[in-house]
Amino acid sequence: MKAGVRFKIFERDNFTCQYCGRKPPEVILHCDHIHPVSKGGDDAEINLITSCRDCNLGKKAKILKNPKRVDVKQEIENLEEAEKQIKEYYKHLKKLAGYKEKNPVIDLICEVWETESEGVNFIAEKGKHSLKLLLKKYLAEDIIEAVKICWDNSRIANESKWQYMCGVLKNLKLKRDNPELAKKNEEIRKTYNRLLLHWKNQGRGSGYLRDYEVKKWLESWTEDEIKIAMDSANGIWSDLKIQFE
Repeated sequence: MKAGVRFKIFERDNFTCQYCGRKPPEVILHCDHIHPVSKGGDDAEINLITSCRDCNLGKKAKILKNPKRVDVKQEIENLEEAEKQIKEYYKHLKKLAGYKEKNPVIDLICEVWETESEGVNFIAEKGKHSLKLLLKKYLAEDIIEAVKICWDNSRIANESKWQYMCGVLKNLKLKRDNPELAKKNEEIRKTYNRLLLHWKNQGRGSGYLRDYEVKKWLESWTEDEIKIAMDSANGIWSDLKIQFE
């Protein structure tokens, strides 16, 4: 199988083992045949899938039951393959970010941040350290997407961009890990924004509508019931709060 085909499959599968979810440089990737060649399978893309070396070889019980002495030549080949895959993975990240230059992941994210801010904002060394911590918890692709979303939102002040980006990143991870909960949270957020607008349109408009209190109210009352209470309070925060206490 040609290297170009392998890396095409790796990119299609986001350089992620489709069995265990790990990525380089943590693992070495293999291009696995879903329907084995020995049983009539071919090299068509639909029959190929990204697998890490452990998952691929793990399908052969004899290899797991009879570990052999480390083959130095094989280890060198593994290191070379790992280096090649890391380079290809960086290229994949650069393509997502719209860059062609060769950069480590952190430097790449810093460049995305600078470019998306139109050159008015930079990530300092302290921020780079924070990125290292974020990369332990989040995917690089998600961080790049969160940076772009952050700078696309012109309503967020520059000094609040980083905090906003972290919030976006948290939501992206939640959508990936728990789409049901992410959808529920999004509905609550939309409801809160509608209630906030309704409150601001009251006659006197006294008092700030706290999101955590509204979320608590929504556990027991509907959006329409809360709006009726707002109308009754006529913009006076203390009167509104008393109704729900």
